Amino acid sequence: MSRADFFCIRRLAVIGAAVLACLSGPGSAGAQVVTGTVEGRVKDAQSGVLPGVTITAVNTATAASFVVATTSEGLYRIPYLPSGTYDIRADLSGFRTETKAGVVVRVNDSVVIDFDLSVAPVSETITVQAAPSSVQLTRSELKRTYDETALKEIPIGTADATGRNVYGIATKAPGVTTPGGRFGRAFLGSGGGNVVANGTTARSTNYELDGISNIDPEDNDYRTPVSVESVREFEVLTANYNAEFGRAGGAQVRAISKSGTNLFHGSAFEYFYDNQRFQSEATEVQPRKCTADQIAGLATAPAGGCFGEFRTNLYGATAGGPAIHDRVFYFGMFENNVRRGTNSSTGTVPLPTERTVNTGSARGDQIINEWLALYPMPNRPAINPRRYQTNVPFTYDTPNVFGRIDYNRSNSTRLMGRYDFRNQDYKITRIFRGNGGDIVDRAHTGGAVLTRIFSPTTLGEFRFGYAYRRVELPTEQGFETFPTVTITGFGTLGPQSLQYPISRRLYDVQAAGSVAHSRGRHAYKIGYDLHRTFNNGVQSDYVRGLISFGVGYGRGSIDNFLAGTPTSYTLTIGDPQRDFRVWDLGLFAQDDIRLQRNLTLNLGLRVESLTEWKEKNGLTNFGYDGDLFKPAPRVGAVWDVKGDGGWVVRGAYGLSFDRVNFFFLRSLQFQEPQIRTITLLPTTDPLRVETLGPNAGQVQSGPVAKSEVDPDFHLGHVHTWNATVERRVGRSSSVRASYVGTASRDVPATLILNRAVPASDATFANRQARRPNPAFSGISRLANASEGNYKGLQVSFDRRFAAGLQFQASYTLSEALDMASDPGFGSGDNYISMNEAADRTFVVDRARGMELRRADLYGPSRFDMRHVASVTGSYELPWKRRPGVVGAIVSDWSVSASAQYRDGVPFTILCSANGGDCNLDGSGQDRANMSDAGVLGTQIDGYPSTPADTARIYIPIGAFDQTTCRQAGATANCVDVGGGSTQPRNTFRYDDSFSADFALVRSIPTIGSQRAQVRLEVFNLFNNHYAQTPTVSFALPDNFGRVFGTNGNRSWQIGVRYDW
Repeated sequence: MSRADFFCIRRLAVIGAAVLACLSGPGSAGAQVVTGTVEGRVKDAQSGVLPGVTITAVNTATAASFVVATTSEGLYRIPYLPSGTYDIRADLSGFRTETKAGVVVRVNDSVVIDFDLSVAPVSETITVQAAPSSVQLTRSELKRTYDETALKEIPIGTADATGRNVYGIATKAPGVTTPGGRFGRAFLGSGGGNVVANGTTARSTNYELDGISNIDPEDNDYRTPVSVESVREFEVLTANYNAEFGRAGGAQVRAISKSGTNLFHGSAFEYFYDNQRFQSEATEVQPRKCTADQIAGLATAPAGGCFGEFRTNLYGATAGGPAIHDRVFYFGMFENNVRRGTNSSTGTVPLPTERTVNTGSARGDQIINEWLALYPMPNRPAINPRRYQTNVPFTYDTPNVFGRIDYNRSNSTRLMGRYDFRNQDYKITRIFRGNGGDIVDRAHTGGAVLTRIFSPTTLGEFRFGYAYRRVELPTEQGFETFPTVTITGFGTLGPQSLQYPISRRLYDVQAAGSVAHSRGRHAYKIGYDLHRTFNNGVQSDYVRGLISFGVGYGRGSIDNFLAGTPTSYTLTIGDPQRDFRVWDLGLFAQDDIRLQRNLTLNLGLRVESLTEWKEKNGLTNFGYDGDLFKPAPRVGAVWDVKGDGGWVVRGAYGLSFDRVNFFFLRSLQFQEPQIRTITLLPTTDPLRVETLGPNAGQVQSGPVAKSEVDPDFHLGHVHTWNATVERRVGRSSSVRASYVGTASRDVPATLILNRAVPASDATFANRQARRPNPAFSGISRLANASEGNYKGLQVSFDRRFAAGLQFQASYTLSEALDMASDPGFGSGDNYISMNEAADRTFVVDRARGMELRRADLYGPSRFDMRHVASVTGSYELPWKRRPGVVGAIVSDWSVSASAQYRDGVPFTILCSANGGDCNLDGSGQDRANMSDAGVLGTQIDGYPSTPADTARIYIPIGAFDQTTCRQAGATANCVDVGGGSTQPRNTFRYDDSFSADFALVRSIPTIGSQRAQVRLEVFNLFNNHYAQTPTVSFALPDNFGRVFGTNGNRSWQIGVRYDW
């Protein structure tokens, strides 16, 4: 982005903020709507519209009131209502005042409440119980909402590091797939959201808490988990949301925090899990509980392996109430997830006879003796004379403090402030001192919200948000500059990750707001959403140095270690600190038009602007420009067929833009000449530990790997459409059927350039000589070189809580196809084109290059699940409040459940010959050719229960061919040099999975409405298993196509609560 463009976006942001701030007075804040809306029409007894009617909404919990007036068309709209229960009153002189009580408003809901006022000669008021439709009558989006009752009852495990994280519930929404095998970030409980909506990727999901961003700028996953205990409502928007929502092309995942009311309320709770005592043993090939002797290495582990013990105690309390009645309210929460356990850890150490140091210098002897002292003596000679084994304890603590204040300053002005602190501290004893230090992941987030009523037809809401996250993956105290030391055949000394220490400071400052205005048939809303994001820190390979002792100088590795003569030394020269920042601005306008009494048109336009990531001191230039003023139109229509909220037909189309994940750019942050990594080799004399440095030997020469960004790199975008029919069932339920489609375009993917040119004399040995530029090996280029398509039928049946029962059920039949699924994030997808000409052509002719890449890569997405069925719900058993002893036993029981079936996701079988480069073009990840096409599409169906079952071959090795054409030994099904494979991408599938979680709950009345509660939560109730990943390595021919283990066994936890 040019300097002029930068100042343009900054001026635009300032102007937009100033205009809206002038309308509101003080304030500023986060973006998307976190409130609900009540709207409707007011008529007289002859069905004539009534303008100028005063409509008042009063929150029954806080007494906060919101006052608007009907337009010339008799329409009214009250936006920005905090979720809760309201009484809606209509007043007009000469007419009877009417109140509709008990209107439940949920986040991002639009509840339609109509009034028919009759003439009254004297002042008269009537109150009736509201009965709004259970379907959306004016919005064309697709979503799933969970209220506080549903969230409280869903069984959520605590064994995972994220604890009782509300974001995990998003995986139950229609159209969301959650494939296993996707990476789990090392940064403890953050990230790993696994929300893949309607064929997009996990990086196309936006996460919020109270409308304030909870996105980590490193990889567009959520910054921190959010405890269920602090959440009042949870919403997953999967398709065709209004223009006020942006920053992602997939789902919008949004949590709304609890607040105080005029009544004191709170809870105290604890959940306990022990993986040794609270877990069923499943099959003979599944990991089992380790005995003490097995942990100590004194007994043989079972066939499926064994696991050490750990315990989880998740405990905390909440409290809320009035600080000043009807005016100021508070809510607070404290929670801590405590894990304690041990793992068995082993390493190879020198024998007592291999500990005599003789480097020939006092300084050398001192260094090697200090390093040698880090190796304990071997203690398992029966297994291996050099084996050392011990129990390694670990501790994990996640204290979480949350607080919120709400202030009703007047009937026209309201304020909310929130603060959230979460600290994740992971301590583990390493098998060798210096292997790594404590891991810390600390986050502070906060925000403020101002809601202002300017006039009976104009309202505004403004937000400010701030988020800070500190991540430390350090070296052990006292070993901050200690190098990584490897001795061939022995355990590694020093931090085992060459990137340690990693230190990051991530900031996001957000200012946003919107103004809503009703006029005639129109409900307008305009707004802005501005982010300033910082990604500062240290992360670089070899910043501490890698000292390797191998075979050389006529000696073995341990002898070179004792002599202090490394065989190589790799180090990074330069400053590894980088401070990146980016501007992100969204402007939007929305107009919801009531064309007819039962027909609403939703029109919206969002304009996105995102600068390129820049380094503060100019140390890194990624070489691409940002995107300014990218229009994203949204259009939808809702038809209430009979006008009674019974049958509703809706359809919509929208365009959304994804964000640039910094993780894509991480490998490009260090560029010469500012920073350089070199490997030193000995000259005529050996390297010496006491004299190691940048000039200690000769620099290893050879081709250099290079990474770059396409100069035309830009934001990917997603087209989304849906056609939906929804039917109200009774007063509390609805059934919905939707056809949903998405088309993802300009999706980021990796090109491999500078590949070896095909030749008649091509061999593995001459690959480098055949490259266009032999000074480089492969050149990786990040480009908009992928696309995807999705189509799905989604059916859901939702029942809001009534008569003790609530549930949400859905079924999705879908197909997701793409060319690259979440590349670079450990998705397990094979996204590198085998066609040597495809990536090369893309650089000079994008259309032709995409055609060639599509022919080679287009196939099922790594996230493709053809069938997904999900149900969650709870039921209060009907025999409650019975007298006597029997009543004391059978009263106040409830059950809840959460179950999901998922089709197996696809995978690809790669060749292993020539390091995975079967077509000899200098790039790996090649797909093995097929010699038996009949095997294509095989799914792992079933799992082994006993060691004998592991003999079954699901995929025969004889169905594949790894030979290269024109090479010795080539067969008829060989892979052509530089060519593609007869095995399409992602045609094999893993096993299906089904799991049903269940909770049995006993509530015990105590004082007034206070209750004690005991919960038994069982996960995978029916002990269903599914096959682990099959062995598909050609280097293990005897095991190829076989499955050696299973996943999924029953576990349970105990919870106790006290609610008041």
